Amino acid sequence: MLKRYGTFMLAGMAANFLLTGPVGAATAEPNKPALEQEVQELKKKLTDVQGMLDELDARVGDTEKHSTTDRLLWNVDLRTELNSLHYQDALVMPEFAQVMLGLWAFDKMAVPLSDFDLPSNPSGDGHTDYTFNGMYAQDAKYKPVLQGMMPNMYMGGFISGFYLPTGAEGFGLGTDPLFVSKAMADGMIDGMGGNHNNPADVAAFFVMFNGAVTDGVPVLANSATASTAAGAPLFGREFDRNARDMYKAMFRNIAPAKQDIDNDAIMTARLRLDMKSDATANVSFGGRLSANKVFGDSSGVQWFTGSFDSVAMDGNVHQKGSDSAVRMERGFVTYRNDWDDVHWHFSLGRRPALGGAPWEVGANSQIGASPLSHAINWQFDGASLGFDISKPTHVEGMNFKICWGQGFESGPASGNSYAMDYSSDVKDVHFLGYIFRLYDDGKTTVSNMTARAMKVTDGFTGLTAMPFAINGLDYNNDGAFDTFTLSANTGGYISRFEPSANIGDMDLITLLMQTKYEGWDFFLSLAGNMAHPDGQSQSAMMQFMGTDAMLNSDGGQESRSGQSVWLGVKAPIAFTKGSLGFEYNWGSKYWFGFNGGEDTLGASKLATRGQVYELYYHQPVVGTKFLISLGGQYFDYKYTGSGNPLGEAKEIDEANALDALMPVPTKMWSGYINLNYRW
Repeated sequence: MLKRYGTFMLAGMAANFLLTGPVGAATAEPNKPALEQEVQELKKKLTDVQGMLDELDARVGDTEKHSTTDRLLWNVDLRTELNSLHYQDALVMPEFAQVMLGLWAFDKMAVPLSDFDLPSNPSGDGHTDYTFNGMYAQDAKYKPVLQGMMPNMYMGGFISGFYLPTGAEGFGLGTDPLFVSKAMADGMIDGMGGNHNNPADVAAFFVMFNGAVTDGVPVLANSATASTAAGAPLFGREFDRNARDMYKAMFRNIAPAKQDIDNDAIMTARLRLDMKSDATANVSFGGRLSANKVFGDSSGVQWFTGSFDSVAMDGNVHQKGSDSAVRMERGFVTYRNDWDDVHWHFSLGRRPALGGAPWEVGANSQIGASPLSHAINWQFDGASLGFDISKPTHVEGMNFKICWGQGFESGPASGNSYAMDYSSDVKDVHFLGYIFRLYDDGKTTVSNMTARAMKVTDGFTGLTAMPFAINGLDYNNDGAFDTFTLSANTGGYISRFEPSANIGDMDLITLLMQTKYEGWDFFLSLAGNMAHPDGQSQSAMMQFMGTDAMLNSDGGQESRSGQSVWLGVKAPIAFTKGSLGFEYNWGSKYWFGFNGGEDTLGASKLATRGQVYELYYHQPVVGTKFLISLGGQYFDYKYTGSGNPLGEAKEIDEANALDALMPVPTKMWSGYINLNYRW
């Protein structure tokens, strides 16, 4: 504007001069040589002023530009996606066991005998006698299963005896209900030529007395439950450690059922607002605000499925479908400088840790983070110190970066329920490692990442809705709970999930090789982990389920390792200007990485213990600003516990009902289509 105004002003002055001549010359004969000289001098001055205006305009323009862009440069990425998820033959607890667990959580599984118009303590042992809930035990769907289980439950100590119903006079037992203790029943079995330690003889005994019923009341309904040492009935909401072990043994003898779980259509809108500013040549800022809204959901909290993916935690809340809240995904300041031939930088803040190489190939985007996503795709806070050593080593693109991060804060300021308790010894979780780019010529890249997660906890602080809760008391402070209390979550109330113990260290290593050739992308990523367990979860839920140690069950401390392979190829489609890609993942029995922050609604393919196949297609609609993508994934799980550092992994075919207390996926496929706006 200044330039245009100055030019207009000078042009007007020159025009006026040429039309009117110099002041005072109107009455005199013009001196032509002098006039021509003055015109030339004026033109020279006009040229000089024009140069000054050009310089001033450039300086003012740059200042105005930098006053905006040096403060903040925004980029917008909005993706709207439609997903279809289908779990096939997921392992779940059988229906009768699910109903039993529900009644148990509501303290309605074991009921006093007086509920059946029978005396509450005919056995005379000082405790009220309990029996199984008759409405449940007599249901036509559950009775045959429970009756088949009774002999083993009887031998396992779950049943203290049973009441023979009225109508058993043919056996000389009279017309009044009679309590037959386990010792008496054992004697009767042996007296009839059987063996009370033989399940077949015990089963025959139960069947015989069922057959003796003449009034329609089966023996099963009147089986008296055994009691704990404190006199509480088994299958009551309060139980001790011995009863806990009995329950676990019982569930482990129950085969899981298979169930299809489908969600034909679920939509999300993911918003990313990237920020960047360069205050000086040495100091810069990078940040991102993000939200991933599920259509029709605003709670931001999922129902707990046994996987950490279903807990809204610091590391995954930006990627997994959630509420409409916009959160700080990253925010860090970087200082850069040179030391001889080495360009170095130091960065501190909330790290760019999601979507690292080679995730960008399938996402059709730029590399989103420093850590290699195969082993670390999880948001955290920390710092990095990097060195570009390509010049002194004469190796293109060689770069070495040291990284530190914090995954959990255990102190009282973070608000943990146990933080100020005298018995609390939970430590902070830290990560330390390096990222070594061995070679990068712009087309081919070879990188290595090695890291150790120290003092890993049995989970990270987050929010979820537990189907039920198990609380425990450790009377002698030996790390194992002595009593447990089971409670139902009657209203789907949100729980604050927090770690309870440090369970050991985890080593991670990744080697990535990427290359481009005539528009094609290829990559191969190899990863491994080594667990160093050193602790037991102090969560009553985890101790009840047995998944209470790092890659170990029931407090085991065996070191275990895992491996994973990830490969991919993407080809350009010339006639559509799009691209077609294929990726394959494989994970071993004990593979584990901090990659649960994957940008998918379903389970993490990077965490899978088994195989995953993915096919996708990207089509630009308006250059790189508006794109459409569609694809599908097929998961073939071989082992339990994918993405979970807690518990010993099992082959899918060997899983039991206790392992399926929360659903265990076996096969899963998903399809997706999305529209992506980037500016």
